[in-house]
Order: sequence, then C-alpha cells, then structure tokens
Amino acid sequence: MYQLGFDDPKAYQLLREGRTDGVFQLESRGIRRVLQELNVSTFEDIVATLALYRPGPMEFIPDYVKRKNGAAVSYPHSSIEEILSPTYGIIVYQEQIMRIANVFAGYSLAQADLLRRAVSKKDKQLMQIERTSFIQRSVEFGQTKVDAEAIFDLIDRFANYGFNRSHSVAYSMIAYQCAYLKAHYPKHFLSVLLSHHVGSAEHTRLYIDELRRAGGRILAPSINRSSIEYVVQGDDVIMPFVVIKGISSTIATKIIEARGDEPFASPDDFANRVKGFLNKTHWQGLIDSGALDEFGVSSYAWNTQLEDYLKYLDYGTLMDDAQFRFVLETYSSSELTDREKAVLGLAIAHDPIMPYQSLIKERGLSSLSMIRSATTQLVLVRVVEVKPITTKTQKSMAFVKIEDGTMNVEAVIFPELYATYQPRIKPGMMCIVGLKTQTSAQKQSIIVESLEELS
Repeated sequence: MYQLGFDDPKAYQLLREGRTDGVFQLESRGIRRVLQELNVSTFEDIVATLALYRPGPMEFIPDYVKRKNGAAVSYPHSSIEEILSPTYGIIVYQEQIMRIANVFAGYSLAQADLLRRAVSKKDKQLMQIERTSFIQRSVEFGQTKVDAEAIFDLIDRFANYGFNRSHSVAYSMIAYQCAYLKAHYPKHFLSVLLSHHVGSAEHTRLYIDELRRAGGRILAPSINRSSIEYVVQGDDVIMPFVVIKGISSTIATKIIEARGDEPFASPDDFANRVKGFLNKTHWQGLIDSGALDEFGVSSYAWNTQLEDYLKYLDYGTLMDDAQFRFVLETYSSSELTDREKAVLGLAIAHDPIMPYQSLIKERGLSSLSMIRSATTQLVLVRVVEVKPITTKTQKSMAFVKIEDGTMNVEAVIFPELYATYQPRIKPGMMCIVGLKTQTSAQKQSIIVESLEELS
C-alpha cells in the first residue's frame, strides 16, 4: 500500500464523482459535495478538505474552493506567500503558524512551537501575551507594526479552528488508499464492506447497489460456494451463510466444516452430512434463500415435503430400494421474491429488477438509495403497494411503496399525475419514475414527478 504513490487518476475521479461510500473520513453527504465542488485532483486537496471540513473552518471552504478553481489568490504578506501558496493564501494548519512565526517574526522553531501550543489552547489571556511578544519580535525582525498586527490577527482568528496538518495527512493517506482500492478493485472492496456490515439492511442495500454499478453480480447464498464472509469469484460476489435469517456464525461454520473439501453432491448427501445440528429454522432459511437451489429441487418441494424427506432419510435404509420423490411444483415468481426477502432482507436471485440491468445502464438511471435531494432523478422500480387517498378538495392521489432491488420506499403521487395513471398503477407494475425529496414541517417525503410504464 505504501508504494502506490498519490497520483492515481481513477482514485481522484472516484472522489470528484462523490462515490465515497466506505472511503475513510469521506462518506458524509456534506464532504462529498466539497470534494465535487473542489474538483479534487491532488493529495493536498484531500488533506485540506479533511482539515477544513469541521466546525469553525467550514466558513473558509467557499473561498478555498473558488481559489482552487481559478479565482484570484491574495496573501497577507509577501514574505509568507510560499508558506500559504499550497492552501491558496488561507491558513489551514497549525504547522503553517509555526513557519509564519519563523519566517515573518524570526522565531526559532522551538519558540514557534510554543506559539502553536498557545494557539491550540485557545486561551485568550495567553494569546494576548503572545500578541505583544509577536508584534515586538516582528518589529525587531524588520517588519512594520501594522503588518505584524494584521498577521497576528489572522493567527488569532485561526486559533478558533486550527488543525494539526500531520493528523490530516495521516487521515488522508488512509482515505486515498481506500479510494484507490475502491476504484481499482471495487468488487473486493465492496465485499469486505458488506462482510463488515452484515446485519445492517441499509448498508447492505447501499453496497450491493454500488457493486452492481461496478459490473459485479451479487449471488444468493450457495450451499457449495458460500462461506462466513462475502466471497469474490470472478465477477460474482456470493453472499455468506450468516446473512440468512436464523443462521448464526456457529451454524455456518458447522456447515462449512461438514462440506470440507468435498462439495455436497445431492440432497441426500447434504442432509446426511449436516444431520444433528440443523433444525427446522435453519432448513427454512437455507431453502427460502435459494442456498439449496443447485440440487435441482424447488423451494416449494423442499417446504412442502421437508418433514417427510427427513423421515425418509432416517428410515429409508430399512426399505428395499427406497427412493424419495420430490414434487415438481414451484412457487410463483412473486412468492419466491417474498420468501427470499423474508430470510435475506432483500431479493437477490429473484430480484424483479435484474432483467432490466442493460436498460438501467443505457439510460443512466439512478437508484432509490441515491434519492437525497430536491433534484429529480430517474429510477427503475417495481410497484409493491398502492394506497389511494382523497384530498380535502376531493381529488384522488396515492402513496405507493416502490422497490428497486436494493431497498423499498414510500413515495407520493399527487392528483394531477395520479389521474393519468390511476387505472394502471398496481402491485407488480414495472416503471421508470422521476423522484425527488421534499421537506416540510421537519418531515422529508419522496415525490413522484414523472412516470413511464414499462411493458
């Protein structure tokens, strides 16, 4: 990691685009906006962003952004231009205070460090003593009293927000390394994040959405491929056993140990090797998650015949040429989706959005997890539920629950748009909707601005 350098174009492109979920210190909505406005392109930009994005120095961010993007840069005094040129004439770090004291007022570095400590303590009485000393030393060093007072006023103002540059550099190194890894190895990076956030539906949906946008496929748990953590195999990322409702890490470990180096060859082989530690809840989770699909037996057959099948395994050896026959019936597509969601929290193998991935890419559509502002964004969704209501003026509108494969939300369709689509808006409908957020009375709502029905 320490041989990467700090000049990778893909890493900075990722930062400029605000794709920083999982990137150390750079995940918040506000700091993403700063990275985008700053048009971040160097390691120094990251260092300055982390130092400025805190209470106090935030007020300087607009000026910093303007100067970084070409606005005129002014300096308090020509002698300290070299010190402040990396930060466009703005004091950002405590270490700059030390260098200003050294270059402008003739402080030794040890004396300058004492000034830095006084500044960092924000002690008004101590700062008044330092002010007198700084002005006197500056004049003795050949500066004018007016310039000395102006420079110390800047230092005094800096005392309200100063940050240690060495800390910001250390944070920025980790942030850059995360950005590099995410830019070059998105599937591996996101799989680790997913493993770290097992149990968090919000993070799981967010990272799966990013994974798909990076060209990866998320696959439901597999009895012969899953592990304790998310596993990357080529373009596939396979969900672990522990994401299945009812499957603890202890049970997952026992399944993996029973599998060993020999994949489970058949339903009989699997059932016999896990006998004794899987209860009905464990079986149910494995069945409905799709983990047993590779045996060629439908989840409907498993669920309706499980007890009879396990009895057969216990007593079949007493019967001549006994062979169990699974029925061929299957659940409907929507039932499979609902069962998968019940044990995984979201649909993976039976995700209704998956057949539309090429359209999503072609149209550059967004996702529900990205609907965070008043700017309208287009998302391909499936209607889950429709709740019509009548307004005080006797007009019809509706609250609709919609999903896009990673999460579901409730959105509002106001009367004018609802009147156009009212007869056709039903559960199961696939459509592209224009969505934006609207805040009123401290409540944030998602509004449907447009609707395009898909066949």
